[in-house]
Amino acid sequence: MSQPEMISVSVALVGELRVRSPRARFDVDVELGTTAKDLVDELQRTTLAHLTEGTPRLEEGRLIFLLNGTNLLHGETLHTPLRAGDKLVVSRPLGGG
Repeated sequence: MSQPEMISVSVALVGELRVRSPRARFDVDVELGTTAKDLVDELQRTTLAHLTEGTPRLEEGRLIFLLNGTNLLHGETLHTPLRAGDKLVVSRPLGGG
């Protein structure tokens, strides 16, 4: 049986997540055909779960995910298969005025 084809996606944590993480940037290898939603779900179960634990405003799931600069909550980007070299930025919402 052959190995699945893998691609590399860059992940950057910004803001409070960056401060709480030992790595602000890292690459994740995923199988070809993995969607942005698949990667976000995996990060929320693993890396992000550890970073948001004990921080109520982050535990509530209020995080923003940008794939190549596009917010994943808008449009069809969430279900788009990832491509080698894609960049996912994870942040909590920023406010101000």
